Amino acid sequence: MKTEQDSRKNLSSYLLEVSRKLSAMEKRSRYYGTDTKLYESEINLIKVVGENPGMHLSAIADQMNITRGAVSQVIGRLRQKGMVIKKPDSKYKSRIQIGLTARGEKAYRNHEQMRAEFDRTISKLMKPGGGNSREIILGFFSAVSKRLDSWEEYEKQTQESGAAVFSGPPGKRRA
Repeated sequence: MKTEQDSRKNLSSYLLEVSRKLSAMEKRSRYYGTDTKLYESEINLIKVVGENPGMHLSAIADQMNITRGAVSQVIGRLRQKGMVIKKPDSKYKSRIQIGLTARGEKAYRNHEQMRAEFDRTISKLMKPGGGNSREIILGFFSAVSKRLDSWEEYEKQTQESGAAVFSGPPGKRRA
């Protein structure tokens, strides 16, 4: 008979396994229906531009929560791959707008189809549990995400203060 501790360990093991698999999937390059390999950072930028045509570099950086330098590097790679174009902003002459080429549009559409298929797969997996299993799992992942945010903040503060021991974020701690 499994104990409650075994069940928690099993759940956390599955969570870590899924996390590792998703991380590995993100690191792989894909073609997205084109003849050019695209990395996760590249398709993410294509997605932002596809959803917001004519965005400028700073807005892309803000939306993706990365530096303008990182955006410039990814845009440079995507221009070489023929996925994006730069064009002057007709209203603000000092700004450059980023748009998708036909190849970029194709990659964007195929990425969206892949994500929709992934969402359908997850939805199908949720149905056997019936009831409110979806809400329970969403609540669980939301709570884990918030806890990880507090952990990251705690780690940052701990590193800045020079503390040597990490015992977890503030909040409920076991004695």
